[in-house]
Amino acid sequence: MKKKLLILLLAMNLGLTACASAIPQKETSTAPSQTETSELKESSILDQLIVEKDRTYGKLSENLTIDVTNEDLYKEVGEHAIVPVKMKSVDDKYLADRFFNKKIEPSEVLNQDGELYTLYEEGDKSMAHSVDESGLYENVFGFSDFWSQTVNVFHYKMLQPKDLIWDTTRYFEKDKDLSFAKVLEVKEEVVKALEESGYNFKEFPLYHEEVFALTKEKLKEAEDFLIKKDCMTDLRTGKSMVKGKWTTDDEAYYLYLHTAYDGVPLYEESASERLKVLYNKDKIQSIEIINPLEVIPSNLEKKPLISLEEALKSLIAYDKNILDGKEHKVSDMKLCYYLNRNNDGMTLIPVWYVEYGIVYGDDQPTNANNLFLNAITGEWFMEEIS
Repeated sequence: MKKKLLILLLAMNLGLTACASAIPQKETSTAPSQTETSELKESSILDQLIVEKDRTYGKLSENLTIDVTNEDLYKEVGEHAIVPVKMKSVDDKYLADRFFNKKIEPSEVLNQDGELYTLYEEGDKSMAHSVDESGLYENVFGFSDFWSQTVNVFHYKMLQPKDLIWDTTRYFEKDKDLSFAKVLEVKEEVVKALEESGYNFKEFPLYHEEVFALTKEKLKEAEDFLIKKDCMTDLRTGKSMVKGKWTTDDEAYYLYLHTAYDGVPLYEESASERLKVLYNKDKIQSIEIINPLEVIPSNLEKKPLISLEEALKSLIAYDKNILDGKEHKVSDMKLCYYLNRNNDGMTLIPVWYVEYGIVYGDDQPTNANNLFLNAITGEWFMEEIS
């Protein structure tokens, strides 16, 4: 179990590099006529798009389309600041008490990079708390055999966020009560435990909560789907991971908790970049806390952000610069705070996040990449902000 945990601790994020693009402006010295006003309206990017509930789709240019599901896409962006932050340590001893349902004495362990972390182990459960020497990373991972069994079939936005080959969340209902506990009670218990461990919900409140009900029927449906896709073989051992028979003892809630600052959600680089808790009749079966933050007191200067329309215009210009004759698609877009690390420390920077890539066909998912538009300066980047 310890080896598995070390492997998980080493599986970290990809970064992203800057590419500036100008946003063209239309100048006019006099008030536009009715004809000119009509032409301006017709040329508006937003007017070219179709909005149905929380879905926005349409053609941005000859080779660039958009199909995004985001109910907050058209929210007023307002003014926001660049925010200096640092890691806020959580109480791993308290979390271990809740995870193991009793007190466990920890041990200090060196990882493969020679860095020290705190390890708790009991039975089929392990929990580790690691703090990078630079102070730029801090993580808590707690796993069990029950978790291993569950994540074989419950895939939350695996690989690419829109990769339907791997994502099985569509099989599971949200906010559905299970027999061992009501969903609201579980949510309150988990949030309280995280808060009492020191997680900073005061500065970074919950923005969006996803609580999936993993019923025995839906677990079986998801497993059958993955069997058909030939996705139930352990690539390390070649052995089948098929469970076959699922019972009420296998049922659980999987909580994904998304946080925000100043009303803007924090960017989550991968499915791991969230507060995640797996909870069954025996309480917490897995817990993941990635990079808990606190704001460094300072005089914050709020600045107006680039609007959605300006961001789309800039994206079209960016796409033209790298156009290779293939169709490109925007499959996700949102305003969020990006955690930028450099030698001077860490800051949260407001950005327009764009999931963008080449479309290969209906039978294959879009090969997506992450792009970011600095919502204050208007610069594009694909890795870390310089």
